[in-house]
Amino acid sequence: MEKYRFSEPQKQVTLSNKQAYVLINETVEMHPVFDADGNQTNDTVTEYIYDGVKLLNVLSEQDVMPRLKEYVLSEISAYDKSAAVNSFTIDGKEVWLDRDTRLALRQRFAAEQASGIDKTSIRYGSYVFNLDVSDALTMLNAIEVYACKCFDNTETHKAAVKSDALTGIENVLAYDYKQGYPEKPSFTTKASTDEGKTANESSDDGAMPNDSASSASASSTSK
Repeated sequence: MEKYRFSEPQKQVTLSNKQAYVLINETVEMHPVFDADGNQTNDTVTEYIYDGVKLLNVLSEQDVMPRLKEYVLSEISAYDKSAAVNSFTIDGKEVWLDRDTRLALRQRFAAEQASGIDKTSIRYGSYVFNLDVSDALTMLNAIEVYACKCFDNTETHKAAVKSDALTGIENVLAYDYKQGYPEKPSFTTKASTDEGKTANESSDDGAMPNDSASSASASSTSK
């Protein structure tokens, strides 16, 4: 939601040109008035402040609630794809491995384990995280469980918003879709290195190259 400021009280829903402004949480502020020389006068102006959203393709008030729920659902999806959900820490660095990356790494680690290789690494931008193959597989399992729990929580929020049980403009806009997500995993390796760059200097914000099973892209577009 955004802040909207007016010089007079507003209706909760205002329709105009196939758009709707939906406003809640009115607060009132009084501001002093200054003259041309910058001196404060005895007059004040009143400002009415609201939290609100602008909805598109609204032809009538009957369209407001469906569009409002669509807005909240889009906010849920955006939050689900953000680093607020799609991230964990490894040696203190915040990273994310999307589903395709996890599958590629799992295949690599399984092949290394079957070949009797004990040590492996995960690359993330300029960072190299060195760890035992068995620890790497355990880490992937934990990340997979975390991702599944996040997915389930996101779908639960979407279902709650879509439900006919959620009614009222204030209730829809106040719906707390950030609750219920599991604690983010955190891992510590036995050794990790930074190949000549700091996190701020890494290209593509630390994204991993995506041309092999041993180093696949890290993104937040899917679990």
